[in-house]
Amino acid sequence: SARSGERRVLRLDDHNRLSVVPVMLIAVSQDGARIRGALAPGQRIVAEGAELLKAGQTVRPIPYTS
Repeated sequence: SARSGERRVLRLDDHNRLSVVPVMLIAVSQDGARIRGALAPGQRIVAEGAELLKAGQTVRPIPYTS
């Protein structure tokens, strides 16, 4: 089992293919979650429905709107 705070996110590459990136959960608030991991500013991640997807899949991204 994962240690407390350890999570994974799905990152989209330039071809909309998914890969798993381990991250550490830093904080959760009404505005969202703060994470730390091997992600660069501007990289896209799956915000909802990640449990239905797997690494290697190609997806059609839909921009997030608040």
